[in-house]
Amino acid sequence: IVIMIRSILRTLSRFLMAIALFALVLCAAEVYLRWERIKQQPTTISDAASVEKLVLPSSTSWIEVSELVDFDMPVSLNETTRLRTTEFGTRGSRISVPKPESTFRVLCLGSSRLFGLGQKEEETITTQLQNLFQEAQLMHVEFVNAGCPGAGPMANYLRLRTKLISLQPNLILYCVSIDDLNHDSEIRGGLSLDQQGIPAYATHPASREQASDELSRLCEEFAVADWLTARVGPMIGLKESNSQSGQSTTEQPGSLSPLLDMQKFCAANHCQFMISIIPDAWEQKQKTGVDHSRNPVAFERGLHEFFAEHKIQSTSLVHNPSLLFQQNGQEQGLYEERTGNLNSTGNAMYARTIAKSMVDFFPSILQSPVGQQPPLLSPSPGESSRNETVPITRQPEPRESILR
Repeated sequence: IVIMIRSILRTLSRFLMAIALFALVLCAAEVYLRWERIKQQPTTISDAASVEKLVLPSSTSWIEVSELVDFDMPVSLNETTRLRTTEFGTRGSRISVPKPESTFRVLCLGSSRLFGLGQKEEETITTQLQNLFQEAQLMHVEFVNAGCPGAGPMANYLRLRTKLISLQPNLILYCVSIDDLNHDSEIRGGLSLDQQGIPAYATHPASREQASDELSRLCEEFAVADWLTARVGPMIGLKESNSQSGQSTTEQPGSLSPLLDMQKFCAANHCQFMISIIPDAWEQKQKTGVDHSRNPVAFERGLHEFFAEHKIQSTSLVHNPSLLFQQNGQEQGLYEERTGNLNSTGNAMYARTIAKSMVDFFPSILQSPVGQQPPLLSPSPGESSRNETVPITRQPEPRESILR
């Protein structure tokens, strides 16, 4: 019996040693393959990694900005900046909900150029706008950066309808880049309409597959599994883990109908609506033609004609500073050389043109929603009475301060 027990123990010990050796080999292979994966990754800093963390598939608006993120985003090869979002997926600090009665809230929608991907928070368009109104002592005006990289008019309309309208904005400012219209083509397959035929929500395929695609998650986590799937998978009928599904293969021209839906939705919720065309260095070079996907002047004309067809007055609806930027853009260095997008100086100039149009289009922005006057319009404690002859130095009103 003793001999039998020793034989069993000897066999068991050999079996355990074989398992341990196999585990060590597997760990060594995992370390090696992960090191090879790291070496194959590009060494230059790009915005792709930030977008992957920042933008997620959505079951209601196709894509959405991740909520409550806080990480360092690269702005150059040697510099990073803090990127933070709120529980609503907006960039910046926390937003008061419900909105204070004395606040005039401007909700800014757009894509990566408005969001400021690759830019510091203080350099973004919304922060530049906030600074302009604070310098004019219009402290009751609040700007919210609700941009979403990769979102076109349809995705932004759905984000507004399903989530962002809860922020109770007084004004919706949609900063549209002409190329943003092309993003809507991929949404059509997942779009659902309400009983009136108006877009209600759009479900991204990845949002449905997120819980069931165990193989992709396994390959993403373990390099060995990824290696085996890539080499052995085709032999047994498995698809590669990095294959893309649910993407539209045919590009359709962008439609202006989401902008009309956005305007009607704003009117139904008692808030103003304004469209602003973001200048682009490459679009500025093409000054002729009628293709609205490339020419900002023709695009503005197309917007006015589109809204006129639907009997909507658009003279105080569309803001287009393209002519001003055509004259000054290259000389003043307003664009980034690599992308053609506005840099921090360009954002400041663009924000000033928006502020001027806001004051011209919506003079009520100068007054608090509850009727409180801005500080600059209130008399100072030591101000002389009306009957005194002491000359009083006139301070500029907020409107003049913004328009200068």
